[in-house]
Amino acid sequence: MDDENTFTMELEMIILLNRRGKYAEATALARPLLEKAERLFGHEAPRTARALFELATALVGDEQHGEAEPLFRRVLLADEKGFGPNHPELITDLDWLGGAQHELGLYEEAEKAYHRAIQIGSSYPDRYMAAPFSNYSLLLLDMGKLEEAEATRCRVTVSIPTPGNQTSSNMKYLSTICIGLITAFLLTALRAAPVENPNVKKAASTTLPDMTNVAYGSDQKFNVIDLWKAKSDKPTPLVIFIHGGGFGGGAKDQILTQFPLDEMLKAGGSGGVSL
Repeated sequence: MDDENTFTMELEMIILLNRRGKYAEATALARPLLEKAERLFGHEAPRTARALFELATALVGDEQHGEAEPLFRRVLLADEKGFGPNHPELITDLDWLGGAQHELGLYEEAEKAYHRAIQIGSSYPDRYMAAPFSNYSLLLLDMGKLEEAEATRCRVTVSIPTPGNQTSSNMKYLSTICIGLITAFLLTALRAAPVENPNVKKAASTTLPDMTNVAYGSDQKFNVIDLWKAKSDKPTPLVIFIHGGGFGGGAKDQILTQFPLDEMLKAGGSGGVSL
């Protein structure tokens, strides 16, 4: 079997490991695969960019954001050269780059990345923009820009396969739903909170869920949620946290480090679901 065929097989294995949340294993395979790609295809070739991207996403899943951030920059440069400066592929690149910069406390750089992703996405269907809008809202929260965050609507595009045909050309895309995901917990819990240094990484939440790994679909391993109940005698809103990862990676316990869960629950105004 030639090198190009083995490269494809190894890349598919890394993609699968990332989807299953096995980031350390994915990283161990992706490092030598990237060297192989650079040797076979060159440093800026599309297949090299894909190997770079999978290594970077594995590093993000393993909380190694400092190493991932320059790799996402390389992916962005390669895709700009290969696809042009306004291709929708760059929306994903910029979203992941902004996410890594957000985790590193590089808020101004992250904001620039999200701004550019949103600018590029304005020329394409709304389904490209669900993740950038959602992640940009979270960045604005951490920057203390509460009014801007409240005004930024997280665009959620729901897709349903046409019965009898699973191809993307026959997907029915429902109307984009603009949801202020942040409003339910933001006003009560955060407006009264003291202003924090945005460069200091927040401690992980210590509040255990009331219910864990509750199945909501046919896949008992992956279609599961964790639930935190609001401490209230009255009906309360429910905040739904969908972790990052492009529906191919990440884990629901990211809520513990990426969301003001403790503040929301202490306020008593909302419950939470992570899936």
